[in-house]
Amino acid sequence: MSILLAGCSASKPDDLMAMNRLAKQHAKTINEAKHVAMKEGVEIVEAYAIGPTVVVTLKGTDLDGLKSWIRPTFCQQPKIKRLLDQGLQYVFRDQNGEEYLVDKTSC
Repeated sequence: MSILLAGCSASKPDDLMAMNRLAKQHAKTINEAKHVAMKEGVEIVEAYAIGPTVVVTLKGTDLDGLKSWIRPTFCQQPKIKRLLDQGLQYVFRDQNGEEYLVDKTSC
């Protein structure tokens, strides 16, 4: 089970405040379950929310290599797909500051 799955639902997906709370909740979930990503070979430094976006900072400087984890592992989770369809976005950032936006069109 991916670390990015627990507690993911919003009662009013169109409500920006609900999406902001959902992003905060999901960032907290990611931070609490970093050890699961480590088992998959990915080290998460931190996760936090900015509005309806969850920013996930990953250890390392090879964002292209990290995408090989994001696409097949993260994007294929059914609960993540639902969140993306509701409007939640994720930004994965490496230690060099390079970013990869994941939204409903990029997964």
